[in-house]
Amino acid sequence: MKVNRNKLINVINEKWRTKNCILCGANNWTIDDKVVAPLSVGKNASIELGGKIIPLVAVTCNECGNTIFLNPLVINAIDE
Repeated sequence: MKVNRNKLINVINEKWRTKNCILCGANNWTIDDKVVAPLSVGKNASIELGGKIIPLVAVTCNECGNTIFLNPLVINAIDE
């Protein structure tokens, strides 16, 4: 799965009205190029494999490290 960076940036610019970080107030972000997925944790803190995968792209504040995640499938920012 590959992120279409231009589509992602266009959606961010269209929908994210105030791009200031909620922690530090800066507007200095890095958008990751890779799609990641969270892991499910089961009993005894074990990792559960299988099941639904939620693709996410990280957007990280360069000042404080605060990170938000966007689902590129929801915003149609995936190259087929």
